[in-house]
Amino acid sequence: MPPAASDISGLRRLSRGPNAAADGQKRKLPMLGSMPVDRFRALRWLRLVAVALLPLWLPAQTARTAQPAHEIAVQPPPGRYGADTLLDLGQRVGGQRLWAAFIALNTGATLPTFEVREPILLSAAPGEERRYRLLIQSGTGAAAADVSASRELDYIIDRRRPAAPRLTPGAGTYQDEVAVSVVAADGDTSRVYYSVDGNPLYDGRPFAGEPVPLAAPPGQRRTLRLAAYAEDEVGNRSRVITATYQLDARHHAPPTLDVLSPVPGTFGNRQRLVIETSNVQWIRYSLDGRDPVEHGVDYQGPVELSIVGPIQLHVIAQPVRQALSPLVRSVDLMVVAEEAPTVVASSRGGVVSEGFQLSLSSPSDAPLFYSLDDRTPDAFDVRYSGAIEFTGFPGSRNLVPLRVRAQLENG
Repeated sequence: MPPAASDISGLRRLSRGPNAAADGQKRKLPMLGSMPVDRFRALRWLRLVAVALLPLWLPAQTARTAQPAHEIAVQPPPGRYGADTLLDLGQRVGGQRLWAAFIALNTGATLPTFEVREPILLSAAPGEERRYRLLIQSGTGAAAADVSASRELDYIIDRRRPAAPRLTPGAGTYQDEVAVSVVAADGDTSRVYYSVDGNPLYDGRPFAGEPVPLAAPPGQRRTLRLAAYAEDEVGNRSRVITATYQLDARHHAPPTLDVLSPVPGTFGNRQRLVIETSNVQWIRYSLDGRDPVEHGVDYQGPVELSIVGPIQLHVIAQPVRQALSPLVRSVDLMVVAEEAPTVVASSRGGVVSEGFQLSLSSPSDAPLFYSLDDRTPDAFDVRYSGAIEFTGFPGSRNLVPLRVRAQLENG
């Protein structure tokens, strides 16, 4: 007997498994949590993500392959240094041990090996250059023979002081602006620093090749001090050198020449020669009218003229600026042979500590005239009639110049 229709549908459900849907119903998708998952769509998204991440993964993998994990790190790197240096060693992978040995520079022999537990000091004495060559090894074993990486290092500790720079031109006196070059010693590549009226160690500026101009304001004198030092590539400094420059710009101002004393006239006493100048190199004078340059004497300061009779004073001064013509002054005067009045006083003059009286007398009872203001008296000044009293205030100091003249009958 053929099977019934209900039996046939049951066999179909059994052939599809227990999760098969009934005939005429939509097939259900597998569940991921509470969300249905489409296998084909999921696989497509996974392929897209893999393609997007591939460029990021490949460089990291390549770098990891190119750089061994056991490479030795060194700080600071090999090179030349101007001070004692601590060599700090490390490794890329934790747990590795480090060994070091110095290599003799003259023979190349490796000296005894030691395990590195702290930084290695590389040093040199002041004024010395010392070279170091080291063999650094790393490994995971308990002995230096079990090595996974090694590296040779070369260091130079240079504590030699470079030569001091040169100042050109050197110290001296200059009439015009002077340009000073500050250069390192021959064959020296050190940098040079300088300062004007300062300390180059604190406010120094690098010399860039252009000479340093030094000048004084027109018509004045100025003293400037230039200091400099050299510094090599590793920081060693030379001694500081200094030079003093006397700058005289007075020749830019007009020169002057004035004869303050004597003045033209006739005098019964000796006269003093007083000359005032500015911006001149030298002063010469003569008393007989001849050329002072050939027949005169140098003026060094105020001087008393001992000549009695006619005096032809002739003064010449040479300006500082050579292009200017000499300055010339002339004074004609007469000093007559006249007996000076006799002065009788309780003090001979000079510095006194208390007041005093001064008595004057003259031959032939000639009238006496006097002044107290450093001026030659004449008939219009005070006539002497009795002792002159000089007094001062307690705690004060006064200078009183007394000038006396006897007026004869003939004038």
